[in-house]
Amino acid sequence: MRPRTTDGFPTAQTSEGRSFVTPHTNAEQQKAPLWRALVIGLVFALGGLYFGMYGYQIAQVLHWSTTSLQMGSVLILFVAVLLFALLRRLWRAFRLQTSELLIIYIISTITTAVGCHGMWGHLVPMMPAIRYYASPENEWLELLADVPSWVTVNDYSVIEPFYETGGTLYSLATLRAWATPLAFWIVFTSLMVVGTWALTKLVSEQWVSRERLTFPLAQLPLAMTGARLAGAFWRNRLMWAGFAIPMVLQSFNFINYLYPPFPTMWLKARPAGQSITAMPWVAMRPLYIAFYPFVIGLTYMLSTETALSCWLFYWVSKLEHVVCAALGLGRGGGAGITQLPLVNQQGTGALLTLAAAALLLAWQGVRRSPTSDRPEGVQVVSSHTSLIVLGGALLGLVGLTSAMGLPATIGAAYFLLRWLMGLAWARVSAETGSPWTFNLQAGIVNMFVTFTGTGVIPRRGLPMFATFSTFDNFSDSRAVQLIATHKFREEGEIPRSHLRTAVLVGIVASIVWAAWVHLDIYYRHGAAMAVVRGWYTSSGARPWHLLAGWLIRPESADVWEMGGYIWGGTMALALRTARLNVPSWPLHPIGYALGHTSVMRYMWMPFLIAWLIKASVLRYGGFKLHQRLTPLFMGLILGDVVVAGVWGVYGVATSTRMYMHFPH
Repeated sequence: MRPRTTDGFPTAQTSEGRSFVTPHTNAEQQKAPLWRALVIGLVFALGGLYFGMYGYQIAQVLHWSTTSLQMGSVLILFVAVLLFALLRRLWRAFRLQTSELLIIYIISTITTAVGCHGMWGHLVPMMPAIRYYASPENEWLELLADVPSWVTVNDYSVIEPFYETGGTLYSLATLRAWATPLAFWIVFTSLMVVGTWALTKLVSEQWVSRERLTFPLAQLPLAMTGARLAGAFWRNRLMWAGFAIPMVLQSFNFINYLYPPFPTMWLKARPAGQSITAMPWVAMRPLYIAFYPFVIGLTYMLSTETALSCWLFYWVSKLEHVVCAALGLGRGGGAGITQLPLVNQQGTGALLTLAAAALLLAWQGVRRSPTSDRPEGVQVVSSHTSLIVLGGALLGLVGLTSAMGLPATIGAAYFLLRWLMGLAWARVSAETGSPWTFNLQAGIVNMFVTFTGTGVIPRRGLPMFATFSTFDNFSDSRAVQLIATHKFREEGEIPRSHLRTAVLVGIVASIVWAAWVHLDIYYRHGAAMAVVRGWYTSSGARPWHLLAGWLIRPESADVWEMGGYIWGGTMALALRTARLNVPSWPLHPIGYALGHTSVMRYMWMPFLIAWLIKASVLRYGGFKLHQRLTPLFMGLILGDVVVAGVWGVYGVATSTRMYMHFPH
C-alpha cells in the first residue's frame, strides 16, 4: 500500500506516466513563461464564457456562473488538466506547470464573475430597457429627460432588433448607438473590479498567512492542479468513488428530463412545507429540502463549528417568523412593524459588520508588521499601493457618477458600502465556501434608501442611483473569486508579477469580451423572444421600475428596517466577541449572517448532512479518518460539476433543452 499524507492522498510519485500533473521545483516554477498561461487561459476563459452564456440563455442546458465555486471555471480546469496530460503523453517536451494551470483557472474565474451574474449579464439588457418598455401607461418616456444619454441606448431602430431580432449588431448605426453607453460602463465596471482587487489585497496577508483561513473554494482547484501533492488527487480511489456518486445520481435526473418514464433522484431544492397549515407554524413557509452533492462536499471541508452555525441559525430565523406570527406581527407586506422579523436586513447588517471588523483587524496587522517581516507569498503589491489604487478607483467612480447628477457624498458612500459588502462575501467564502453570494431582498441600494430615503438624492441623480440596483444581483462574486487568487498565489508559488498581470489582463479582457458576447447573442436570437431565457432580460428593466416607483412615490427613511440592519450588526458583534473570549464557544458569527440571508433557504439540508457526517467521523474515527475521507468529498464536488457540464455540452450540440442540476 502506498503511504498516505495527512491530507488523505497517496504520496506523490514522480513517474510522469502515472500523473496528470507532475511536481516541479521552485526554480522550474520561476521559468514558466507567463505569455503561455495567459494565451491558453484567455482562449479557454473567453471561449468558455460564450459557451456558458449561450448554454444558459439560449440552449438552457446549464448554469455556468451561478455558484461561488463556478461550474464553468471548474469544468475548464478539468478539461485543461486532461487535455494537457494527453498532450504530455504525445509530446513529452511539452508540459504545463502548476502555476500555469492556476493562472488559467484564475483568468477563467475572473472572466466568469465579470461577464455573467451581477455584472455584464445584467448591464447589457439594462441599457436599452427603459426605452423599449416605455408606454403611455407606465409614463417611462417622461423619465427619459432625467436619464443621461450616455448611460442608456436611445435609438429605437437598433433597440427593437435587440429584443425581437430582424437586425444585426454588425452595422455602423448599431455600433454607433451602443458605443457611448458601452464606453461608459466599461470604464465604470473596470474601476469597480480594480477597486475590489485592491481591497482584497489589503486583507489577503491577514486571512491567508496569519489567520490561515480554510478557503474551501480553493481546495479543489489546488488539488486538481497539483499544488498539493502533485498527481495524487487523480490517483486516489476514494476521489473517483466520490466522483461516481453524483455522476450516477445526476445522470438519472438528466435522463428522466429527456425520458420521463426513467427513474429520478431527489437532489435539488423542492418545497416541503405544504403540509404546514396551522398558525403560527405556517410562518415557516416557504421551506425547501435539497441534497446537492457539491454543497455536501464543500461543507465537509468546513469546521464543524461553522457548518453547525449555518444551518442552526437558518432555523433560528424560521423560529423568528413563527414568534412574530404568534404575536400578530409580520407577513403584512407593508411598512413598519408588519415587516418583522426583517430576516434579510439582519443578514446584511451582520455581513457588513463582520466585514468592517475583518478589515480593521487586517489593517492593524499591516501597521504592526514591518514590510520585511511579512510573508513573501502574499505580497503581490504593497498595502500602500493597494490604498492608492483603491482611492483612485473611488475618485474615478465618484467623478463619473457626479457627472450624472449624483452628489459626490452619496456616490462615495455607496461605493464604499458596495466594496464592503463584497469583502463580507469574500470573508464568508474564505471561511465557509458559501455556494451562493447574494441577499437581493436587502441589497446595498435598499439599505441606503432605508436609512436616508430618496429625498436626499436630487431628481437628476436618481436614474444613476437606480442603475446601482443592477449590482445587487450576485455582484459580490467578483470579490469571492479575487480573494481566492491570493490563496492560489501562496500555495501554487505563482510569481507575484505573474499574478498581478494575470488578474489585470483577465479583468480588461473579460469586460470587453462580455459586452460583445451578450450583444451578439441577443441580436442573433432576440432578448424578448421565447427562445431566450428571460431572467436576464427581465432584470434589465428592474432599475427603471425602481426609478419609476421613487418618482411616483418618494420613499422616506424606514425606522423599522433600520432596526433590522442594526440588530443584525449587533448580534454579529456579540457572537464575535463571545467566540473570541469564551472558551469552546460553539457558534460562529458567520453562521448567523448566512442563516439570515436568502442563501441558506436551499442550503440548510446539505449543511446539516455534511455536519452530521463530519462530526460523526471526528468523534468515532478521529482526525486521521477525516483526512482520509477528504478526497471522497472532493470527488462529490468534481463529479457534480463535470456530469452537469457533459450533459450541457450534449444539450448545446443537439439543441436540446436539459435538466438544470442547480438550484431548483
